[in-house]
Amino acid sequence: MKIDQLQNLSPKTINTIVASHGKDTCGLSPEMAEYIWQLTRAYELFTGDNSDGSMLSAARLLQQEFPAISIATARRRISESVSLMHSGSENTAEEWLDYYADKMDRLGKLCEQNGELEAARRAYDQAREYRCTAAAGRVDPERVKFRRILVSPDVQLERLGLGSDGIRELLRRSAVLIESSNLSTKDKERVMDDLKLEMGVEDVEYEET
Repeated sequence: MKIDQLQNLSPKTINTIVASHGKDTCGLSPEMAEYIWQLTRAYELFTGDNSDGSMLSAARLLQQEFPAISIATARRRISESVSLMHSGSENTAEEWLDYYADKMDRLGKLCEQNGELEAARRAYDQAREYRCTAAAGRVDPERVKFRRILVSPDVQLERLGLGSDGIRELLRRSAVLIESSNLSTKDKERVMDDLKLEMGVEDVEYEET
């Protein structure tokens, strides 16, 4: 098959043939050089900014450039070009989803411009589905895992493992933070009184900051 032969050619040879639009054969047969140029144009037409994401549409454009080939051959060139360009690809599933989401967005815009609103809606919906699936694949499951949170009005500091010394130390540190805040003296005293009341501690010493 020609595509198998193409994979054995050096990039320099292929680039020379492409640059000459198939006219410089680099020692290959004219048919092979033409085949390389057709594949190049097939991929450009299918993935270009003006592509609607349809292989058939791209094949029709390719046939207009190369009238000697049939529409079936043109479609085969589109398929072969995609397979060749992405053979050995290390793209992730999310990257492929984003790639086709972009294509669906372009297709939706073309449909919208042509007044085909229902077709545009379907294209945009498909693009959204691709993007949501890609986004879901990037989220760390640990970030969305449900975590149990204990909420109870009956919880007491002692039950959380804080003894009297620990409670007083916690209150002392809180006092330092409150004293260093921008609150007024009256508000600082009120907040400290509330903390002492909640913790059941009558007095605490704190360091001036």
